[in-house]
Amino acid sequence: MNLPSFDSYYNMNFKFRLFSRILEIIFIFEKLNRFVLK
Repeated sequence: MNLPSFDSYYNMNFKFRLFSRILEIIFIFEKLNRFVLK
């Protein structure tokens, strides 16, 4: 009976990981851009 809760938690965790990965990539691109433009 705990399956929906677990599924929701897993989905939230997955979205959070995806979001942090995207932020990481954006941050790296920002650093690269700054480094190249300087």
